[in-house]
Amino acid sequence: ANGRGVPLAVTADGRRLAVHAVDGSVRIVGTQGSDAGVVLDGHRGRLVRAIFTADGRRVIVQISNAVLGLWNLEDGRLITRWSADSRNIDAFLVSGNGAKCIVIDSMKAGSGLTAWVYATSDGRELETIAIPKPWANLSKTNVACNSDGTRLVTAAEDNALHVWDLESGAEATRLRGHAAPVTAVAFSADGTQIASGSVNGAIRLWDARLLVAERELLAHDGAVTALAFRPGDATLASGSLDGTVRTWSRTLAGSLADITGARGITAAAFSPDGRWLALAPQGAGTIEFWNPRSVTRHRVLAVGAATVTRIVFAPDGMRVAAIVEQATGKCAVRAWRLADGETEMVLGSHDPGAVGFAFSPDGATLLTTSGEGTVRLWEAGSGRRLLEIPAEIPIKQVDVGAVLGLAGTRIVSPTRKILDAKTGATVGELPPQGNLTAMAASPDGELFATGVANGTMYVHDFATGGLVARLAGHAQAVRAAVFSADGTWLATASTDGTARLWDVRAAREIRVFQGHDAPVEEIVITPDARRIVTASRDGTVRIWDAEGKEVCRLPGQPDWPRAIALSPDGTLLVAPAAGGVARIHGLSNADVTRARTESVDEAAAPQAFRGTPPDRPDPDG
Repeated sequence: ANGRGVPLAVTADGRRLAVHAVDGSVRIVGTQGSDAGVVLDGHRGRLVRAIFTADGRRVIVQISNAVLGLWNLEDGRLITRWSADSRNIDAFLVSGNGAKCIVIDSMKAGSGLTAWVYATSDGRELETIAIPKPWANLSKTNVACNSDGTRLVTAAEDNALHVWDLESGAEATRLRGHAAPVTAVAFSADGTQIASGSVNGAIRLWDARLLVAERELLAHDGAVTALAFRPGDATLASGSLDGTVRTWSRTLAGSLADITGARGITAAAFSPDGRWLALAPQGAGTIEFWNPRSVTRHRVLAVGAATVTRIVFAPDGMRVAAIVEQATGKCAVRAWRLADGETEMVLGSHDPGAVGFAFSPDGATLLTTSGEGTVRLWEAGSGRRLLEIPAEIPIKQVDVGAVLGLAGTRIVSPTRKILDAKTGATVGELPPQGNLTAMAASPDGELFATGVANGTMYVHDFATGGLVARLAGHAQAVRAAVFSADGTWLATASTDGTARLWDVRAAREIRVFQGHDAPVEEIVITPDARRIVTASRDGTVRIWDAEGKEVCRLPGQPDWPRAIALSPDGTLLVAPAAGGVARIHGLSNADVTRARTESVDEAAAPQAFRGTPPDRPDPDG
């Protein structure tokens, strides 16, 4: 209003911008304010939109709904005008190398759209492409050109992408896979990848050279309205009507961040709210707490000359517990308050060592299991022992921990007894099924599963102990099991090198995941059940879709294959590379907008660590 102009576009180097002055002229000025600028010759009237070429030598300005102008930036000289002859210009864009401008306008007869290809050097027409009406559904967000100006991608009403050869004007191919109209498309700066987003929030990545689908991102809860690749790395950003902007790794094999200070990981866990990631670096004798979004470390807890084999957070996120294995082979359980790093509990009497533990749903108690099958229940915070249920017939060595169910009121021990969590009384007993190798409880606490050495899984009801399903399929021992978030599916991993997905109520196998060359030791499912992650002693972590297709293969640790962690919302996966750093990968609908840019809310973060206090006396004396 005061003659200062309105900015319209900025050059790639950020040194000059176009402003619309109040007298109707367009002026190209320096961003530092010292440049008096160049006035674009012959332009008066409303400015709709402007684009600079990559080299900063040309600017294209939309003068009206039907007219574009091409100007030389050195002297403001008008090179040419492109008129749509009273037709509307729906979109226009410039190739990444700045050599071509593609103008898309409506045909007079209303039978479709036309893409006009012009040279930005002198404004001459190079090619005309007719886009038939059934496929015409274009705006400035769902049309894209590759960097060298040889390919154009347009969205279609048939949910497909149409790829055009700008040299010949012919349609090269159609890319199908979206289940809804496409609302945004983008080419990567190197021209190797196409991203497309649709009304239903899905984003798909395509190989731009082979013109085939690569993978789907679970993406947004609303229509995707914008996509942009960041030059120079493997990052894609997306915007949506769901109110979020999200960043993604273009390939699952490429991590979003590396935690360079942690070499080799023996245990990992996310806090219940996903704000904190606890890692145990191999040989460091510590547990480190990281913000996985900003990738900054906020606490280090010392555990001494020992190896942390498992970490678990309390449901309220206020404390964390770990199984700590000494050089002698014995394993103790320790717990800390997160607010100040104070050691709260050191739980002994675990000859020949602790093999499992779990917090109750309310976080008030901690359940531990020792190697000979004894189950103990402790008061969280004080470390006071509430219950001890010894194995009536000592077992040489169990490898699995007891599980809690029915809101923490029932315990199933590795000795196959169902116990009352208040009194320790036996309320049920499982029939002999074989050597127990895995146990899992459903998220709602209604069901539990047991896996045995012959590869069979049994699913029982917590309330009665009744058999719900017998799941046979693995050829060797089940090593890990996990229920889906809604409890309808069970995923299992086995020493036979496979993982399997089961329908619990129907007692049937849904899928077999084959590809590992060694025992599969760990398995997790994303909350939406769209991805399954397995870790094996073959040194790989593999990501699968629910149809059984291997989506990605990541390097892992053959010696600590269970040291992977999935964030509670299923967006981040932490997996250590063999002999290398812990890596954070964006998985499925990774909402990592603030991954490297948002500063941590220090007020909400745990206070700075003040040193590890001496261990408190063993409650067993």
